[in-house]
Amino acid sequence: MPSTARKPFQASKMSKRMNFLRSIIDASSNSSVEGSSNNSENPDSGFQTGQSSLEEQQSSQLPATSSGRGRSRALAALLQPSKPTDGSLPLVAAMPNLAIGGRGRFLQKLLNKQLPSDASTTSKQSDSGAVSCSSSEVDPVSMQENLDESVQSTPPPSRVSETVDTFVLRESKEPEAIVRQTGTSGTSVQMMSNFMELKCEKNRGVFVYTVDFEPTVDSKRARQQCVDSHRNIFGKAYTFDGTILLLPMELAHKKTVLDVRTPTDETPVKMTVLFRVQQRMHQNVMIYNKIFRRIMYILQLSEMGRKHYDPTQARIVPQHKLEIWPGFVTAVDEFDGGLMLNLDVTHRVLMQTTVYTHIKTIAQCRDAQFQENVLKSLLGAVVLTRYNKKTYRIDDVLFDLNPLCTFVYGDREITYVEYYKKQYGIEIHDHQQPLLVNRTERKVANREKPLEIQLCLVPELCYLTGLTDEMRKDYKVMRDIATYTRITPNQRLQAMQKFCENVNKNDAARDLLASWGLELKTTPLLMKGRQLQSENIMSGGGTTFSAGPNVDFTRQVTNNPMLEIVHIRQWILMYTQRDERVANVFMDCVKRSCKLLGVEIAQPQIEILPQDSTQLYVQALRTRIRAGTQIVVIICPTSRDDRYAAIKRVLCTEIPIPSQIINARTLANDKRNRSIVLKIMLQMNCKLGGTLWSVNIPLKETMICGMDSYHEGTTRSNSVSAFVGSLDPSFTHWYSRATIQERKEELLNGICVSLEKTLQAYRRRNCTLPQKIIIFRDGISESMLEVCDQYEIPQLEAACQKLAPDYKPKISFIIVQKRIITRLFSMGGGAPDGIGNAPPGSVLDHTVTRRNRFDYYLVAQTVQMGTVTPTHYIVLRDDSHFSPDVLQRLSYKMCYMYYNWTGTIRVPACCQYAHKLAYLVGQSVKRMPAETLNDKLKGLKCSVMANRIVLVCGLLLIVATAVSARLVAPPRRAQIVGGFPIDISDAPFQISLRENGHHTCGGSIISPNWILTAAHCLEGVSGSTVSIRAGSTYKQHGGIIRNAKRIVLHPDWDTSTYEADCALIELEDPLPLNGQTIASIEMPEQDEEDPAEGSKAMVSGWGKTLNVYHSSLVLRATFLPIVHRDNCQKAYRRTNTISQRMLCAGFFHGGHDSCQGDSGGPLVVDDLLVGVVSFAIGCAKPGLPGVNVRVSAVRDWIREVSDV
Repeated sequence: MPSTARKPFQASKMSKRMNFLRSIIDASSNSSVEGSSNNSENPDSGFQTGQSSLEEQQSSQLPATSSGRGRSRALAALLQPSKPTDGSLPLVAAMPNLAIGGRGRFLQKLLNKQLPSDASTTSKQSDSGAVSCSSSEVDPVSMQENLDESVQSTPPPSRVSETVDTFVLRESKEPEAIVRQTGTSGTSVQMMSNFMELKCEKNRGVFVYTVDFEPTVDSKRARQQCVDSHRNIFGKAYTFDGTILLLPMELAHKKTVLDVRTPTDETPVKMTVLFRVQQRMHQNVMIYNKIFRRIMYILQLSEMGRKHYDPTQARIVPQHKLEIWPGFVTAVDEFDGGLMLNLDVTHRVLMQTTVYTHIKTIAQCRDAQFQENVLKSLLGAVVLTRYNKKTYRIDDVLFDLNPLCTFVYGDREITYVEYYKKQYGIEIHDHQQPLLVNRTERKVANREKPLEIQLCLVPELCYLTGLTDEMRKDYKVMRDIATYTRITPNQRLQAMQKFCENVNKNDAARDLLASWGLELKTTPLLMKGRQLQSENIMSGGGTTFSAGPNVDFTRQVTNNPMLEIVHIRQWILMYTQRDERVANVFMDCVKRSCKLLGVEIAQPQIEILPQDSTQLYVQALRTRIRAGTQIVVIICPTSRDDRYAAIKRVLCTEIPIPSQIINARTLANDKRNRSIVLKIMLQMNCKLGGTLWSVNIPLKETMICGMDSYHEGTTRSNSVSAFVGSLDPSFTHWYSRATIQERKEELLNGICVSLEKTLQAYRRRNCTLPQKIIIFRDGISESMLEVCDQYEIPQLEAACQKLAPDYKPKISFIIVQKRIITRLFSMGGGAPDGIGNAPPGSVLDHTVTRRNRFDYYLVAQTVQMGTVTPTHYIVLRDDSHFSPDVLQRLSYKMCYMYYNWTGTIRVPACCQYAHKLAYLVGQSVKRMPAETLNDKLKGLKCSVMANRIVLVCGLLLIVATAVSARLVAPPRRAQIVGGFPIDISDAPFQISLRENGHHTCGGSIISPNWILTAAHCLEGVSGSTVSIRAGSTYKQHGGIIRNAKRIVLHPDWDTSTYEADCALIELEDPLPLNGQTIASIEMPEQDEEDPAEGSKAMVSGWGKTLNVYHSSLVLRATFLPIVHRDNCQKAYRRTNTISQRMLCAGFFHGGHDSCQGDSGGPLVVDDLLVGVVSFAIGCAKPGLPGVNVRVSAVRDWIREVSDV
């Protein structure tokens, strides 16, 4: 695709790693053997040595790093121990525990690791770098990276050294010993999976050779041609990167010397091919996956992402203008049963309409917000360009560009119209349509940030893929699509077998496999699995019942009392006038169902809104909630994300109280109302701290935790990670914590703090600490296992040590993977064709599991239609040495404990709670909920979770408090720490200072026309942007607004010392003083004696609470004792001078203070304004009282300027 003309790309070399991988395919087929031809082409990778498209040119020009893609691989490379060059030293060095102390220190230590001193001592090397090596195996990619480094750092000699061989193979990490841990509990079940055997011929594999040339041949192309000239020796299947030669079979001799001639000047050259090592099977996996990617190309399947589809077998859904492409996804790896191909059937839904048609449809609505509607509907969507069969994600729409705009193509500028006509023969009809933008990032060597690649797309040529939100909500659309995509286990197996047969029947594909010594079997293996016994559910009143074979216990739960009941004495029911009938139906069902569930629910406080307006909901919540209200139930006419998010933000941050939001449409069906209301009542009970049911988990002094992350893709906002931990022996009460992270960051930053807080909550509840901690970690891929082991687990140990130096609980860390392509089928399970889904409780822990991991597959859920996908569990660490049966049964039991579903779910409940928590914070709340809700996490729901969480911004946790030579606090921009809420009538002189409509500081009314505040609040601020709000308890609404006429800073104001930190604001219009909500405050006379030490002074404002974590929307205040200037100077002796114009107030033990956002606010003693809040180090820090401007020291200046 063409790039936007505003960002021309700079030329650079392709990644050596990418060239290496491409060469594997180039040398693995008849067409790619002609490596010396100028027209050589690899259709699979899109790389051409002849003329290429603009998109390919741009991609090839981008500099790339040889460390792979993504943070995980970069970290994994850093984690590899350095290899000494001295053969007498061990090849594997111990890896120290670098993660203690947090991620920043961990990465810093990794990046600062020094190679051994002898590593810098290099001897002369040949062009090939060939030497002796005692290693028995090699990673060709790592080896190539070493070669590249050595070639760059040392000039190539003129001849090959015959006596000194300095070539060192970087040894790839040896896999751990074979791990086989299988359970025995449960009944035996015959199973089949979607794994196909790949047989490797004896004495075949991947053999590594180095190739030397004497005299040296500098040109890589020439070296490739020299090797190609001896295909009769090497065969057709090989790959050569200029130094390393990989062959599927061993040559007759360890050392082969061949005479060749250079293709340019026919110079005779001696080519020495020296055997190095035969790679192990696990090292060949990357090559084998590339081979199957090539096979997909041979079978003429179109690649989209990592999947391949067959457009010739497309199924058309004409009534919805959709088409469905069937396809396959493959993965080759080594398992307990040997080398296998994991093969699954997949589908891709595409629209038959273009993005251009979609834009025209929006334009026909003649909405004034046309561009906004287009962006809202297209951002994040994936489109298909049929001319090259590639997919792109839409990241922006450029309305100021069109196809007649130009961009740099080669050495000239060309329009998009001309480019598509020339390259693809496509005529663009509408020359005024906007352009779509796709942005991708690539890691670049020696650059901290990845390089952003921006490609422009023409809407007329782009077809939408996937489904819109409207389509997903349409039952008919989803039903018609499911006809093609929801296939039975038998149909899936038949499609898999058909694919394998097509591979074996295709001569080119079969020969490609055979050339590497591989044979693909067409029948899946038959294996023996186990089915665990279904659990007994414990409900209220001592009732116990079985979940049954289908693990659905809805009837039993709704017909029995809850396990722990919280009676509702005071609550609010809020709805609009048009939903009054629905509200009455809801109340009638609640009254009839109370006795059935054993809960008492009083008559609610009714609040009726005149219309469905988000602002009305917010205003009603802020003004109608009384003290003692337990829960707020809101019936909304429709489902709207903006309304939902606004309500949750108010009830999570401003007024922390549990809430239940109900869509009125769910209560429209009278026949289903009773069951729906019963489920709502169950949710309300668990939100208030009740428990719905439990299962027997016989683990004592144990805490079970769940971890997951959420990544928002549309708005490119920060990611959110969540940590959830159990607090009681029955594992029904939870503590939760969320952390804001960098965008797309999967590794959790705040584990140490989160676990520490959870352990403290556990100790408060149980008067002891758990001896065992079991953590289920969701969201980790195979490539990140080692990094997770080295980074996250040490944080857990550090949290325990922080709590108590001798506290060392046994930690079990289990990875939970649900996004996998593995399928499990049961044989003779009662299905009509004899093949069905694996039943709930099915476990498979051999044959298709990892050879060097303790892992197992578990099917916990019931699937009536389609094919079930198991969950993959990998035990990364187990200090308790649990048996496989214990961990498998525990995983299954935890799948029963999710309170939003009366059955089992795919993952343990703690993982699902963490997932919902991270999703809601990242998607809707996006701000700090109240801390009072952190230990009331019960059954997180998508609609209720905001009321069971406490969000801690991980980035703010590391704000440094280090002090420079003259460190003083910056302008405070947030509420009172350790205080209490007050009404504006308690401080009618208090105002909110606003810049561009946003609260920045506080201030005091000294007359109808003048405001006294802090100078640092107005430093560099234009008077036209300043206003004040007076007469309101709330920071964001109410009262009256007055604009500033002029600003006067004290002439002695010093930004470095905060001397004379005061300013006056003259208002354009006078304030209407009423003595109740708006009033002026008296000031002392010049040099009047200060209040006595220890006098109580009130400070008020809307600033931060709880230090840097919370800010308030409601006016708050606290009382502070006046501190003698000498004592205050001692506290600030290393940072500031406490002058005669300053007055200190605060507790030396901390806990109460003004904070950011309170600056400029009043310090009042006996209704007299004695100070203006100025600065401090931190907020409410022990030994560091707050510093204020002494009003009596600047009283003459105030009178001179304002005549007050």
